[in-house]
Amino acid sequence: MCFGTSYKILHLDFPDNPNKPCLSCTKQWCLNQNLPICAGATLGDADPDTATGKEGDVEARCFREYHCSHPYSGGTADRLV
Repeated sequence: MCFGTSYKILHLDFPDNPNKPCLSCTKQWCLNQNLPICAGATLGDADPDTATGKEGDVEARCFREYHCSHPYSGGTADRLV
């Protein structure tokens, strides 16, 4: 999410550590995607001793999207986005 209102869900297909994929979902990773909605966005304070995670113009969230199996779904899927 950039500037508190613009967002896009991106697939994290190749995380740095496949066993802990959400560790790759960072503000910097989001900015590295060069999305037009994030043009001019900044990270803010990145010092782990003082930062709260709400600094800057970018917010990164990692979640899993689950599709339940039912007669109309065609099966199950588990993917990280």
